[in-house]
Amino acid sequence: MTSTVIYDAAELPDCEPSVFNDIQATIRLFGGMPIAIFGFITNVINVIVFCDPEMRCSLVNHFLLVLSISDLVLLVCNFFMLIFPVIASMSNNYLLHDYYPVFLWFAYPVGLSTQTCGVYLTVLVSVHRYLGVCHPFRAKRWVSGKPVKWAIIGSIVFSIVINLHTWLELDIRSCYSSSFNSPLRSIVLTPLRMNSKYTLITKCIMYTLIMFIIPFITLIIVNCRIVVALKESTRMRNGTSMKKSTQS
Repeated sequence: MTSTVIYDAAELPDCEPSVFNDIQATIRLFGGMPIAIFGFITNVINVIVFCDPEMRCSLVNHFLLVLSISDLVLLVCNFFMLIFPVIASMSNNYLLHDYYPVFLWFAYPVGLSTQTCGVYLTVLVSVHRYLGVCHPFRAKRWVSGKPVKWAIIGSIVFSIVINLHTWLELDIRSCYSSSFNSPLRSIVLTPLRMNSKYTLITKCIMYTLIMFIIPFITLIIVNCRIVVALKESTRMRNGTSMKKSTQS
């Protein structure tokens, strides 16, 4: 059995050395870690607050609750994507070196899905405010418990579906570590991810369109309409006040 293990190890490619230089490691640890901890604590507080029955009476808080949960999951995924690999590569612990590719492989697509979900939940909050300000009577009929629930579910499903392809971008392979004299798991890009056409379509065109152009245009339009409606409301209120003062 010993000869078989030696033969299998000899067949494995050598593990690549750490890809993080001192600057990258310092930025991720001392820059990213405090942000991750602060964001984690604040989002946990947000979840606790929005879970309160009194807070859940307002429908907009349903959006904010799911948005806080989405941001919380995103922060956890970012930790395993950006910070945990640095910690593992700097340590001498075999288990950290062996298991961080597994966490990274799982956190990468989940993190992208929660990022997309957070963006579109933010858009839904603005649309909700737009309906309440610009179409108050229609909002009473449209913005009820059931439509809000389906809007949240729709944004979650959309975020998962639109990022399904990211599960095929990373793969886990075995390599031989001379430092531990033992096989290790490593994370590698799949041939699909290294394909230039795939990268152009998904990372440039689709990402820019879905994560920037559509959300920003929607936010600009609805917020401009809200500002215009509020200014018009203020002007009418001031005009009414002036008429009353003149009559008196």
